[in-house]
Amino acid sequence: MKNEKKKSGIEPKVFFPPLIIVGILCWLTVRDLDAANVVINAVFSYVTNVWGWAFEWYMVVMLFGWFWLVFGPYANGSGWFLAPMAPMPKRD
Repeated sequence: MKNEKKKSGIEPKVFFPPLIIVGILCWLTVRDLDAANVVINAVFSYVTNVWGWAFEWYMVVMLFGWFWLVFGPYANGSGWFLAPMAPMPKRD
């Protein structure tokens, strides 16, 4: 078995395609602002009118999650994800 160090960094297959897509969309928007405005308004209308219910339910679920974290088993700070804190030194 070889001792190979895992190279950390940005994986090009994951990073560059979204960057290229965003660059193309920005270029198209700058090239023809009126057409881009029509498309942006249509997409916004579709998302808010058709998928608005998903956002509302997402907010309801997040509200329940917030109440669970604030008043549930992790409310007193003894959760498994919290490391014990060292005592603070006294200031004279």
